[in-house]
Amino acid sequence: MTIKRKMSLLAALLMTIGTTALANPLWMRFNAISPDGQTIVFSYQGDLFTVPVQGGTAHQVTSNDAYDAYPVWSPDGQRIAFASAREGSLDVYIIDRDGGTPKRLTTDSGNETP
Repeated sequence: MTIKRKMSLLAALLMTIGTTALANPLWMRFNAISPDGQTIVFSYQGDLFTVPVQGGTAHQVTSNDAYDAYPVWSPDGQRIAFASAREGSLDVYIIDRDGGTPKRLTTDSGNETP
């Protein structure tokens, strides 16, 4: 097999892998659908984002150096509880659905998730 043929096969393989990654975005983790069924909250690279269930542009809810994950909607859909490592271990915080300043709910030294 020639070098040119090997390079063509490699390029085709890489394009297939890239297309599969776009079709199956495994980097979105810990999804939760809002109580009204209209919005999804998810963790991406340690921050929380929301997006309409129909698709569209994601809105960043948290932004910090700490790891934020495990989002859970409040029953009225106005707030999101989540775990964050802002103080070292995971503690539970709550934030408005559109973002803002999170409020810390737990202070134990162990890891806690909502």
